[in-house]
Amino acid sequence: MYVLNQLDRQTISYNMPSVLLMEGELDISRLRDSLNQLVNRHESLRTSFMEANGEPVQRIIEKAAIDLHVFEAKEDEAEQKIKDFIRPFDLNGAPLIRAALLRIEAKKHLLLLDMHHIIADGVSRGIFVKELALLYKGEQLPEPALHYKDFAVWQNEAEQKERMKEHEAYWLSVLSGELPELDLPLDYARPPVQSFKGDTVRFRTGSETAKAVEKLLAETGTTLHMVLHAVFHVFLSKISGQRDIVIGSVTAGRMNADVQDMPGMFVNTLALRMEAEEQQTFAELLEQAKQTNLSALEHQEYPFEDLVNQLDLPRDMSRNPLFNVMVTTENPDKEQLTLQNLSISPYESHQGTSKFDLTLGGFTDENGIGLQLEYATDLFSKETAEKWSEYVLRLLKAVAENPNQPLSSLSLVTETEKQTLLEAWTGKTLPVPTDKTVHQLFEETAQRHKDRPAVTYNGQSWTYGELNAKANRLARILIDCGISPDERVGVLTKPSLEMSAAVLGVLKAGAAFVPIDPDYPDQRIDYILQDSGAKLLLKQEGIAVPDSYTGEVILLDGNRTILSLPLDENDEENPETDTNAENLAYMIYTSGTTGQPKGVMVEHHALV
Repeated sequence: MYVLNQLDRQTISYNMPSVLLMEGELDISRLRDSLNQLVNRHESLRTSFMEANGEPVQRIIEKAAIDLHVFEAKEDEAEQKIKDFIRPFDLNGAPLIRAALLRIEAKKHLLLLDMHHIIADGVSRGIFVKELALLYKGEQLPEPALHYKDFAVWQNEAEQKERMKEHEAYWLSVLSGELPELDLPLDYARPPVQSFKGDTVRFRTGSETAKAVEKLLAETGTTLHMVLHAVFHVFLSKISGQRDIVIGSVTAGRMNADVQDMPGMFVNTLALRMEAEEQQTFAELLEQAKQTNLSALEHQEYPFEDLVNQLDLPRDMSRNPLFNVMVTTENPDKEQLTLQNLSISPYESHQGTSKFDLTLGGFTDENGIGLQLEYATDLFSKETAEKWSEYVLRLLKAVAENPNQPLSSLSLVTETEKQTLLEAWTGKTLPVPTDKTVHQLFEETAQRHKDRPAVTYNGQSWTYGELNAKANRLARILIDCGISPDERVGVLTKPSLEMSAAVLGVLKAGAAFVPIDPDYPDQRIDYILQDSGAKLLLKQEGIAVPDSYTGEVILLDGNRTILSLPLDENDEENPETDTNAENLAYMIYTSGTTGQPKGVMVEHHALV
């Protein structure tokens, strides 16, 4: 966490803000004293971090003080004041905690607290509030039996190190082989660096579904967390088409009774990997989720950061390592504290952050099961998040009522919605623009949705604007090479981003593309090139071209090739050609009855 924070010192993604509503007679001087007593009571709250010999080290200062700034604010200004309060921390300076007080009315205040995640976790926040209330009441708290540094020493003991080897072996086994990268359908192109901007959709089950889930938990010996893990896996599999998925989870990490009341960063992240088959029943998947979670908890002591290092995962600033989605179950802290004419209760504020692409959270209360879907607003629209929340709720209801149905029978949409879609597709005749070419229609779409993802492959994507610009560049090169309408250009590529630019670039140049699978036998590739009369060939690096081919060859990928160089303003301008809907769009070869492939020519109007 220290290293990641240093890579972006202006980030607030590791801040842990919370707001307390204080109603009644507040003694601000006593509150300030209580805050400082609390900070000096726990070493972790007086800890800063620095680099020594290339390694991060802790530094504990003898005495620290919190500056409690007091501001006047109206009720409708509170949200903006809270947002302004959350700022980056300098890890070199303790305390890594801030406090401010908003005076809304004479007997109504908001206490704003913010801690860096490197010194605290969610449990720490609860400890902090409870001890703050006791100190405000004037109670004498016993000295802590241990400090966080004692926990760090224990971690480095020989016996513990031996256990860590066992934990490491488990995780490396679970995460062996090719690791899946979840490819979610995005509304917006993934930015090169995560901003961690987010929002949350909150929703609840009905009482009948809550009862059905409770019955399912009792019959299967599972927890709500296990059920939500399995449901989330099904949902993600349905929208991505992937079966092997890694979902993140967290554990409190406080297995030693002596650290239960100690503030500090004990929480650890677990990587829950499961692969589901469509013929499995949900009950079978739930049992799989149960065993996956139990095994992970047995080995929860192994630090996630160490696991990432051992796996030698490439650092990608656009996403989290190992997984992009998380499932959590944690009951919200609604405890109200009453002390000396003053009540303290949590105050819900909109934080506007999301550490992952998607996080499904769940909790139980007296009203049933509450759920929330936190989403990255850089990637998804609110409409998508709300729709997906309905899908998750629908899946949870379906599997709770009948856990023995196969995964293949589970649907995200209702029968009514399916019927509506079918009627919309079959009951209306949509106008077909037969006077336009394929690339003209694409250009119109690119103009409307310039920043939306157009093509995705292996976790990388290009927006409509990027794909259009790259295809424009390629088209101009083809035109400069003398390519004209109805002439053929071979496209010898594997599925890739470059393949989409090649096809579109050929069309924009007015020519017809001839797709050729690199896995074809050399003799067949040679025949297609000769028979089609392809004057030019677009190919990828590492793909062999038949010796007999005499046309020009253009390389699409690799360093400093036409598609890898930075785009400029000229690339945004669509080239003009004399192509119309009657011109040839592509020529594709099928297996011929005489043994030789047969070329089929398709014009733009037929393709549209």
